[in-house]
Amino acid sequence: MAEIKENEDALFNQYNKQYARLINSKQIMTTGKAGCKWILFGTSKGMNNGQYSFKIKCNTLPDHSVSNSIGMIGCSTFDKITNYVDSAGIEGFWNSHDALIDFDGFRGKDEDKEDDDEDEEEEEDEDAEPEMVTICYVGDGTFYKNDQPIDKTKDTWSTGDEITVQLDFDKMSLVFLKNGKAVSKTIGVSRSLMWLPVLQCCGCKGHHYTCTVVQGDE
Repeated sequence: MAEIKENEDALFNQYNKQYARLINSKQIMTTGKAGCKWILFGTSKGMNNGQYSFKIKCNTLPDHSVSNSIGMIGCSTFDKITNYVDSAGIEGFWNSHDALIDFDGFRGKDEDKEDDDEDEEEEEDEDAEPEMVTICYVGDGTFYKNDQPIDKTKDTWSTGDEITVQLDFDKMSLVFLKNGKAVSKTIGVSRSLMWLPVLQCCGCKGHHYTCTVVQGDE
């Protein structure tokens, strides 16, 4: 199991400290030790009431083009984060190297990945609340809910851009802004889930982000 870094004052206090450094609780810089695998930054603090927002300034990126993601993860319990197993069998969601845009629901330690009765199970659970949901804004301008694109825009983001995520649980809504201007449609969120900020980038050296809580518990 990879070692997870924790810092209670940071927006992102869950990440693999081999792959990145957290400076002054706000600056994230990748070390390059993960290579070009996807790496995740998350938090141990979930929320599902009131208003909450955070912003991420993309200061630098590696030379090659990458589709990084900023967004939120909803989970029914924190156990879903802890017990998640990625496609390579790596335990713990924050250790996963899977792309957020390929996320298709919770996969636990005891899940049978080759279940022949998958279609039957999906039919039985059709009306059930999801155990985990991801909503993200990708650098190429596409918005995703799990592995499904929900909107494709020309509002790409890269070096120099600042992305703000605004959650309003009174209205059950989520909105993304780029450099202070709304770039997404209003996206519905479920109050039955706890929501956690997430940032995903490749593990190559050269990523540098400034991450700040704008409104909510710092």
